[in-house]
Amino acid sequence: MQFLLDASAIINNPSFIFDSKNKYLMTPSAFDELKDMRSKTLAENALKNKILALAEPQKKFILKVEKRIKKMKMHLSKQDISLLALAEQLKNAKIEFVLITDDYSIQNYCKLYKIPFEPSALKKIKKAIKKFK
Repeated sequence: MQFLLDASAIINNPSFIFDSKNKYLMTPSAFDELKDMRSKTLAENALKNKILALAEPQKKFILKVEKRIKKMKMHLSKQDISLLALAEQLKNAKIEFVLITDDYSIQNYCKLYKIPFEPSALKKIKKAIKKFK
């Protein structure tokens, strides 16, 4: 299975491990959010062992996400937009993946736009909040 990771997936879950049976992907900006020693070391080792890869989304998917969040009147960080753009890119390429995040704004976007997601340590949202009509 392929997992797209938000930094919160690793930071919020002290028992998170990279399972070598799976593939993991992060954006460079999500990777840069890993500041604590445990999370950073864990991700660097996974990167070195080629269990984790870093990828930037294509510009057209960034623009797609920016347009949608503007319509939704949401405010997301550049890191969050980059992560969602990569999710849109994977979805568009028909690559099976699950986005792992504890960020409720990201989960809300995923629920609205049918991007598969799971939480890491917190609860999963039940309903999406639509901020537009």
